[in-house]
Amino acid sequence: MININDKFKIDADENQFILKELGTVQDKESKNYGEETQTTLGYYSTLEQAILGLEKILQRRAIKVKDYTLKEVVDEMRAIHEEVFKMKGE
Repeated sequence: MININDKFKIDADENQFILKELGTVQDKESKNYGEETQTTLGYYSTLEQAILGLEKILQRRAIKVKDYTLKEVVDEMRAIHEEVFKMKGE
């Protein structure tokens, strides 16, 4: 298993790399309230594809929550790219 940061990790089996997001159960009514969760975000053939998959997911999430001009979105995509590749050095 590769811990990317406190929110994401990459797991693997014999056939693939699996990008997962870590979280906790937020529903106070749930018997599992506060327990850790792992949500599968994607399956990839190579480790490089899994890392690029994370970058694409972060880009899509950024665009989903805000309206951008073309220049702003290019700047945001560059910032996300740099953030992902800084994670590789942590």
